Amino acid sequence: MLTTIEEVIATGLRVSTISDDDTLPDMAEATEKHIKPFLGATLVTALQDAYTNAAADAALRSLLPLVQKPLAAFAYLGELAATHVRITGAGVRRTATDNMPTAFRWEYDKAEAYLEERAFSTLETLLLYIDANAVALDEWLDADIVAARKSLLIKSGTDFGRFMHLQYPYLSWYRMLPVLKDVTEMNIIATFGQDFYNELLGVTSTDATTDPAGAEAKELTLWLQRAVANLTIAQATHKMAVKVTGLGFTVTGSQANSGNQDTATLEQLNRLTKRCEMDGKMYLRKAINYANSKASATLFATYYQSSHYTAPGSTIIDRKNDERKTFRM
Repeated sequence: MLTTIEEVIATGLRVSTISDDDTLPDMAEATEKHIKPFLGATLVTALQDAYTNAAADAALRSLLPLVQKPLAAFAYLGELAATHVRITGAGVRRTATDNMPTAFRWEYDKAEAYLEERAFSTLETLLLYIDANAVALDEWLDADIVAARKSLLIKSGTDFGRFMHLQYPYLSWYRMLPVLKDVTEMNIIATFGQDFYNELLGVTSTDATTDPAGAEAKELTLWLQRAVANLTIAQATHKMAVKVTGLGFTVTGSQANSGNQDTATLEQLNRLTKRCEMDGKMYLRKAINYANSKASATLFATYYQSSHYTAPGSTIIDRKNDERKTFRM
């Protein structure tokens, strides 16, 4: 989706105008590694066709410039080290001329940080655009992403960003989908039951439906979204490569530093994990207490008639389900 140096410059990436098309990094590899995992194979294939077909669907043609920006940044970021040096029969040599000496280490680090920040920020903009224009792009969207939006209480990066300070809300949401699903299954569905959970899926933080309960369902859903957001962050710090800077929490895709933002220490990450786990469990308890106090034959009826309901004032036996582990011989 990028084949000339002029197209790269048009994305806003600051590359030298004396470069030529032969020096372009591997755009196909960058597409496979950094674009396809978020957009899906169907949409990427449609965009590649639209790149060479001016008569392609207008929605795809409008999306192309937004895709090209992170693609260019990721491609140059991935080959930055290789363009800085040359591998010869005599070993590794620096690429330099009398008129253009090689950059100092601090200049190289700054360039790397610039490319990483641009890659992730433009990818975030792309994902936000796709979410806002999902109807027009529906036939090309990844089936797993569409299914995830329908099966999770936190349906997008916007939802996630309302409850946690994230550097890249949409990027984090996409990357943490597996953790979001696990947290939902092990904590929310296990506590309230699949049937009642399915009813709550129609309720969002901005849309209180009349079924199952309207305002009450909205209130319960908010408690559950807070629980899921915190528990997901706690789990992500164990299972994924993450970092925290002054710009917020994010799931990382490389080890480059974000400019002058220092990443959190291991001790700080451990404190974050414990805090999010505590807050997540607290919000889940509040959700349980709220549901038990409101449930009746007419309100939250599915939950009220299930084995998950506990009448207010009843003795609750803590079966330590959250601490159970599976062992295999």
